[in-house]
Amino acid sequence: MEINNIKIDDNYFTDAIISRFKGKEADFLQYLQNLLHIAIEELMEDVNLVEDHQIVRGKIIKKFEKHLRNIGFISKKSQKYDVKTNIGQLYKAVSKTQKFENIDQNGSIVKLEHIELYKKFHSKEKELYNPFIELIKNRIQKDLEISFTKNSATKQYSGKWVNPDILFHTIIENKTIYFSYEIKRWSDMDPIAPHEARNHARVISNYPNVAIHIPKDLMEFVIEYNTNFQIIKEDCKERGIGLFVFDPQKDYIFKLFDAEYFVPDPIKKEKYLKDIGSNQT
Repeated sequence: MEINNIKIDDNYFTDAIISRFKGKEADFLQYLQNLLHIAIEELMEDVNLVEDHQIVRGKIIKKFEKHLRNIGFISKKSQKYDVKTNIGQLYKAVSKTQKFENIDQNGSIVKLEHIELYKKFHSKEKELYNPFIELIKNRIQKDLEISFTKNSATKQYSGKWVNPDILFHTIIENKTIYFSYEIKRWSDMDPIAPHEARNHARVISNYPNVAIHIPKDLMEFVIEYNTNFQIIKEDCKERGIGLFVFDPQKDYIFKLFDAEYFVPDPIKKEKYLKDIGSNQT
């Protein structure tokens, strides 16, 4: 495959990627640019964002390759080929655009002179909470009178995986119903998420859910090829957990399937509500 006039060995990519993008290299380049943006932005979290700060290019290439493997672009057969040469060529091809004009092509560093360029995919988990709350209120439950229950993510409750990141409640037929959400980022989503959500149901949640932040430009491929996502999806189905994907920057949220109804332990529920200072029952 030729990307930006640089030849990359087809054996480096999965058969699905070659089939999908052969002859559509410009579309493929857009996906790759997004992954490189994410790689640089994540490395930026570990440095002081001051003018002329530098990140070693080798670290970016390593992070870039990690995301390529995570999303399912790189073939398992690639280990038989010259991986170092191919990832180096691919990085050169992707960074050879105006979007990455501050990358030193010949040296070993990246100068972070245009900080805003790399903010696009900034998404520490806690920074996703408020945008997700707005998406739920305005897009998913817009016809239902719901209230955000504060302190659910920060409270200390004895027991493992029982604190929802997000908790809503509403009144249905004179009964308070709780909806919980375990939030994960696509780049480090953990297969234990459905187990965490299931434990929410033991304590407080009637409808436990997992919600995964995926940049919309990458969503199709994460959903189709990412191994951890497949594990999470199957576990959610098996355990009756609802599953959402979302991207606040694109005002996008999609529900893959609904949660089943659960009845939490009444004693644990009462203690939980007392601990977070809620008078809802």
